[in-house]
Amino acid sequence: MNYRTHSEIKAAARGRLIGRYTVAAGAFVSVELITFLVTRFLSGMVDRTDMMGYVLYIAILIISGIILSLLMVGELSIYMKLSSGQEAKITDIFSVFTTHADKALAVEIIMSLMKLACFVPSIILMISYYYMQDSDILWWAFWIAFVLGALGATYVAVKYSQCFYVLLDFPEFSGVH
Repeated sequence: MNYRTHSEIKAAARGRLIGRYTVAAGAFVSVELITFLVTRFLSGMVDRTDMMGYVLYIAILIISGIILSLLMVGELSIYMKLSSGQEAKITDIFSVFTTHADKALAVEIIMSLMKLACFVPSIILMISYYYMQDSDILWWAFWIAFVLGALGATYVAVKYSQCFYVLLDFPEFSGVH
């Protein structure tokens, strides 16, 4: 087989994008704007003055993030279409809802659970600190666990960052592959 180098593939994709940046930029801005508006609307509905409200707020953000990730998959499909020379429209950000939303949701739920698992120790320590507020040890333990959780979640995000591209390239795969 005749394989192309990474730089050859990038150069070919860059050449196909010339004059078509408005679609890519429009898709990016649309997804970010929709995500911002939905998140702001939902977060404004919850009173975060007590622990239960804060937990509900976090749950709403996680669930809305999982659902809104479908728009990101649509955005990625636009980028893939543009870089491979196919016709793409900004409305393609919604294409995943008609093709393989179930698989994309499965991938995002699995990734979200893995990232959330990284933060479980800091969540437990935060709740403990909330009920025993004058404990400096819990405060520092929370921040150490939070930083370690953030590093773990970043590792998970980077390691599985190409999952949606694989899903778009190989629609016959299930969301768990």
